[in-house]
Amino acid sequence: MAQTSTPHPRTQLQQTFVLSPITALEFYHAESNSSYLLAGEDTWLRIYDPATSRLVSQLGVFNSRPIHGIHAWKSEDGTPTIEGGILIWGGQSVIVLPPSSVASLIQGTTPSELPTEFQAPDWIYDGILFSSNGETQGALVTTHNEIVTLKLSSEGNLLELGPVVSPSRPILYSANLTFLGDNTILIAGGTVFGEIIVWKFYLDSSRPSQWEVLYVFSGHEGSIFGVTISPEIEVAPGSKVRLLASCSDDRTIRIWDITDRQISITQDGMEIDSKTLGEARETGFGGNSEVKEENRNDSTRCVAVAMGHLSRIWHVKFGEYTPASRGPINVYSFGEDTTRQKWELSLDLTGSEGPKGALKHCTTDSCHNGKNIWSAAVANKEGQASLIATGGADGKIVISGGMSRSGSEVGFEDFDLSLSFDDVLQHIQKNSGAPSMDPLPMGDSKQAFQKYAFMSDTSVVATTSPGRIFVADIQGAPTWREVQLPAEVVADLKSYNVMKTVALDKVVLGSAAGNVYVLQSGKPIQFVEKLPGKIQDILPLVGADLENWQAVVTVLGADNAYILNFNTSTNEASFGDVTLSLKEHYIPTAAAQVGSAILLGSRVGVVTIYSLSRDSQDPAGSLLPRNWSRDPKTKDAITAVVPLPGSSRNFLTTCRDGKYRMYSIWHENRGFDLRHEISPPMGMIEGAWFTTTESPELILHGFKGKQFIYYNATTSAVLASLECGGAHRSFAITSPLTDPNALRLIFTKSSHLRFYSQSSTFLRTIKEGGHGREIRAVACSSSFKYIATAAEDTVIRIWSKSPTGQGFKCLATLEKHSSGIQSLQWKGDNTLVSCGGSEELFIWSITRLESDYETIAVKCEAVWNFHSKDKDLRIMAFEFSNNYLGEYHDEFVIALSNSTIQTYAYGERTHEFEFGSEARYTGACPTQLRYMPNGDILVAYTDGHIAIWTRPFLEPDPEVTYANKAPLEMVLLLKVHQSSIKSLDVVDPEDCHYVIATGGDDNALIITDLRVDDDGKYTVCGRYRVSSAHGAAVTGLKIVRDDTDMIEVVTVSNDQRIKLWRAVPGEDGQGMKISLQDNRYSGIADVGDVEVIESGKVLVGGVGMEVWDFNPFKWL
Repeated sequence: MAQTSTPHPRTQLQQTFVLSPITALEFYHAESNSSYLLAGEDTWLRIYDPATSRLVSQLGVFNSRPIHGIHAWKSEDGTPTIEGGILIWGGQSVIVLPPSSVASLIQGTTPSELPTEFQAPDWIYDGILFSSNGETQGALVTTHNEIVTLKLSSEGNLLELGPVVSPSRPILYSANLTFLGDNTILIAGGTVFGEIIVWKFYLDSSRPSQWEVLYVFSGHEGSIFGVTISPEIEVAPGSKVRLLASCSDDRTIRIWDITDRQISITQDGMEIDSKTLGEARETGFGGNSEVKEENRNDSTRCVAVAMGHLSRIWHVKFGEYTPASRGPINVYSFGEDTTRQKWELSLDLTGSEGPKGALKHCTTDSCHNGKNIWSAAVANKEGQASLIATGGADGKIVISGGMSRSGSEVGFEDFDLSLSFDDVLQHIQKNSGAPSMDPLPMGDSKQAFQKYAFMSDTSVVATTSPGRIFVADIQGAPTWREVQLPAEVVADLKSYNVMKTVALDKVVLGSAAGNVYVLQSGKPIQFVEKLPGKIQDILPLVGADLENWQAVVTVLGADNAYILNFNTSTNEASFGDVTLSLKEHYIPTAAAQVGSAILLGSRVGVVTIYSLSRDSQDPAGSLLPRNWSRDPKTKDAITAVVPLPGSSRNFLTTCRDGKYRMYSIWHENRGFDLRHEISPPMGMIEGAWFTTTESPELILHGFKGKQFIYYNATTSAVLASLECGGAHRSFAITSPLTDPNALRLIFTKSSHLRFYSQSSTFLRTIKEGGHGREIRAVACSSSFKYIATAAEDTVIRIWSKSPTGQGFKCLATLEKHSSGIQSLQWKGDNTLVSCGGSEELFIWSITRLESDYETIAVKCEAVWNFHSKDKDLRIMAFEFSNNYLGEYHDEFVIALSNSTIQTYAYGERTHEFEFGSEARYTGACPTQLRYMPNGDILVAYTDGHIAIWTRPFLEPDPEVTYANKAPLEMVLLLKVHQSSIKSLDVVDPEDCHYVIATGGDDNALIITDLRVDDDGKYTVCGRYRVSSAHGAAVTGLKIVRDDTDMIEVVTVSNDQRIKLWRAVPGEDGQGMKISLQDNRYSGIADVGDVEVIESGKVLVGGVGMEVWDFNPFKWL
C-alpha cells in the first residue's frame, strides 16, 4: 500500500432497513375505538393498522436488545386501552411507555423523550400493568419464577423496581400473569422439566406471607413452552370457572381447572398457606416421587388433553366464548411448524370432581414460511370472532378474524353449505310455480349432480344425471330454480354431459350424442350443431375477444378440434369453417389465443402451437400444428393456458405435476421457448388467471392432499384452504377480476353439493416476510439489479429493491434444492448459480418477460451431474472465472467437502459441463473459494490455511475440448487462522498486488498482503491480525473499499455485531495499520453472509436480513 499524507475522514455505519423475526405482538384499542397491532421487531416497536395493513409509526426502544414482550394496560372487561400505557420488555430490559407517548405514536409522531430503561434481576417472561388502590402499578415474572413489582408515576412513567419474591426458583420456559383484583396477582409458570406451578402473589406487604402456591401440575412429557390463564368463564348461571392452557414440546395441549379453591381462615382472620413448595425437586421428566402429599391430586384437575402440530408448540391462547350460548370455548395453538390450529373445548360440569371436557380439532392454517411462530396475540370481544395475529421467524405478520365480513366490495357473502340432491330438489319444488316438466322423485340414490359452471358471480349452473339443469341465484343465501328444457334435450343430456363457462352469462354444454348447446341467462337453451361423435371437452379460448367469444370443442377419437364462435350482433353461436388438426391420440385439455397464435395443452403435458395465418391451413381448411413441446419430466395434463397480461407473445401454462411455466413465442409463431418454471407450495394445479388491477397478480387454484387451495402466486399467500376430499371431482370456481380475496367455490363431496363463499381471505398479511430459516448466502447481480438469498429452508429468493428505497420485493421463490445451500453467485444479471449439499449445483436463467405482469422468468437451465458414487458430498463454494475458453463458454471451479477442487467448462448454449482438472489438498474441508484476478484459484480451509492453485493457460481447441485440462499446482500454502476460515474476500489495489481478508472460527480478522512476480511466484509481504475482532466466529466479511492507500472491511459475527475496519499503511509506509471505524449492534442472529448491494450499502443475512449504509464516498 502506498502511504498518503492526507488522513481519510472516519466512515460510520447506519442501519437503514431490517427484516427480523416478529418476537412480540399485542392488540391495542385507542380512544377512537380503533384497533392497532403493536409488534416487536428486533429493537423496534412498530404500530400497524390491522384494517389497512398500514404502518402507523415506529419507535426504537432498546439499544441492543430485541423486544420479547408487549403488554397494553387493560380495562375491566379485558380490552387493552390507552389509559395505563404500554409495558415493553426484552431480556432483562424493561420500559413503560406512558399514555402521552402512546397517543403520539398512534397519531404518527415520535415521542419527544424515550422513557428510562430499567434492568430486572433476571430474564423477563411476562409482565402486566394494572390499577390497584387508585394507582397504576405493574409486575414482572422472571425465568426463576420470581415476581418483581413496578412502581409508576402518576403520568405513567416507570420509577423503580420492587423487591424479588418467589415461592421457589425452578427454571421456567414460560409464564403468565393475571391481576385478580383485591391486590392479588395470579402467576402460572411452566418449567423446563414439564411441571406447571400456579401461585398467588399479594401486593399487601404486611401479610405474613406474600405468596401462596395453589397447584403443581405434572403430565406433560416435555418442557412447558406456553401457559395462558383464562378470564373467569361463566359456564352456568352463577357458576364460573378459571382455566389454564399449557403447551409443550411433547406436542400436546392441556387444559387445567384452576378455579380458586376455598381458603382456610384462622381465628385471627389471617389466611393459612395450606401448600408449600420447596426447591426444584427433580432434574428430569416423568413421575415425581417427591411431590408433597397436598399436591398429589393436583393433576386430576386436568380438564382435557389433545395432541396437535407436527413439532413443538410454542404458544396457546384462549379465544372467543359467548356465555349466553353455553357453547364451546375456542382455543388456539401456535407451533414450530408455522401453523395456527383452532380447537373447541367442550366442558362437562356434571361430575363431582370438577369440570371435565374434550378438545376438538377444527382447523389448521399455515401462516408463515420456514419454521416457528415466535409471537401470537388474541383479542376477544363479545359478539365477534377473535382477532388473531401471528408473527414468524420469517418476519411476516398475519392477522385473521375480528373484523366484520358482511360482504365484500364486489358483493360476495360468507357462507358454507352442504346440500344433498333432495335438499335442492325440495327447494325447487317449494319455490317454483306450476312446473312444466315432470317433477323428479325424492329419495332416488341414482340422482346426482354432474357438472358445475358459474354463469356469473351471482349465478351458478348444475347439470344432473337425470338430464335436468338447476340454477342457483346468489343474492344472500342461494335460491335454486330449474331451467325449463324440451324433453329431447333432457334425454340428450341424461347420464353424460360436459359444461363450461365461456363468457359472462353464457355456458356451453355438450352431450354424448355430439350435440352442442349454449345456455344464456334469461334465455331458452340454444341448440348449435351436432358434431360427429361424443363431446369430450369444451375449452374456452382464453385471451380471445371477450364479447365475440370462442371455444375449442373436442370430439372423442376425432383428428380435429372445432372452434365455436359467438356473434354479439346476432346473439348466436356457430362453428366456423376452420378446425384444428390434432395428432393421433392427442387429447386437448386447455386452449388460449396469444396474439395470432392458438395454443393447445394436452392430457400428457404437450403444448401445441397453431398460427392463424392462411399458410398454416391444409386444403380442407384445418390449421396444422406449427410446433409442439413437452417437459420430458412430466406426462401430467396441462390444465390452463393463459396469455400474460399486455403481451402478444408470452403465455403461462399450469400442470397437474404441480408446476406452472411461462413461454415466449418465436417469430411468425414457429415455436416457443420455456422461460420460467416454478413449483408453488400447493400440489396439483387446476387453473390460473390474472387480476385486472393496475399491477396484475397471478392467482392459482388446485388441490393439495384433501385440501382445495386458492393461492396468490404473486404474494405467496394462501387465500383459501378448504377440505374437499381431494382432486378428481367436479367443481367450479369464480372470483372478481379486481379482488382475488373474494371467492365462490362449488364442488361434489360424498354425493353432496358443497357451496362455499368468502368475502375476503381468512388470513390477511399485515407485513410481508422473507425466509423462515437462517440465510446462508447472499449475492447481488453485477448491476445491483437483483439480490438473491438462500437459506436453511433450501429456498432461494430473488429480490429487487423497493421503488421507495426502503425494503425489497420478492420476485421469485426457487425450491429445487433438497439440502442446505452453501453458496450463490451471479454472472451478470441473467445467470444465477447455486450449490449445496447432496452434490447439487444448479444454473438458473433469469429474464424479464415483456408484459404488464411485473415478475421475472426463472428456469433451471443446467444441473451439474459429475456426482460421486454415494452422492454424499457438499459443494462448498463455486466461482466463475474471467479466463477465455471460447465463444459462449465459461470456466468455473467448485470446492467439494472431500478437500477437492475441480474446474469445468460450461457451454452457455449447450448447457453442458466439461471436466477440466482436479486437485486435492489434505483432509481439511474447503470453506471459501475465489478466482484471483490473474486466474489463479484461492481456497480457504477448515484447518485455518489458505492455498493458491495455478496451472498454465492453454488455448482452447473447440475441435477437441473447451476445458483447460492442465493439472493444478499449489503455489502457496499459508496458515492464517487457528481454526476454520469462515469468510474470505480478495481485491487487487494495483497490478500484481493482492490483499486478502479472512474471518475465522477463532474470532479473528486477518489481512494478508501478497505480491506476485512475472514468473507467478507469490511473496507474503505481511499478515496483520486482529485477534478478538468479534466475540464469536466471523461468519461474514466483505471488502467494501479498496484504494492504493486504504481498504475498508465490513465484518459480521454470531456475536450480533457489525463492524467496519480500515487498513492503511503503517509508519514510513511499512506494514499495515488496522483500526476499528465503527461497531454497531446487529439484529440478525446466526449471520451467514454479507454482500454489497449497491454503492455504500451492504446487506447482512442470517435470521432475517438488514441493510447498513456505510457510504464511503459521501465525503469525497
